Amino acid sequence: MTLKTLPTPSTSNPQIREYTTAVDKGYNSVFVVATETGWNVSLAGSQKRIGSFTNKAQALIEAKKQATTHKSSLFVFEKTGELVKTV
Repeated sequence: MTLKTLPTPSTSNPQIREYTTAVDKGYNSVFVVATETGWNVSLAGSQKRIGSFTNKAQALIEAKKQATTHKSSLFVFEKTGELVKTV
């Protein structure tokens, strides 16, 4: 079996452009999650956290900055693990 390289889709197609943008946003999504010692802010798919904060308000400020910088969505979770806000 030989591998075949597929052609790169044209970005002039609006549907492909929208799809690509949505996928990129998903990869760059910012998460605010409670831990035993406070709140962590991290990017989706990354093992590394952006920051660790003692209170939720500080974490939200940083998360909003990161979401704006990465032009991505922001997901905020409660201590119970319940998703409470998507921006």
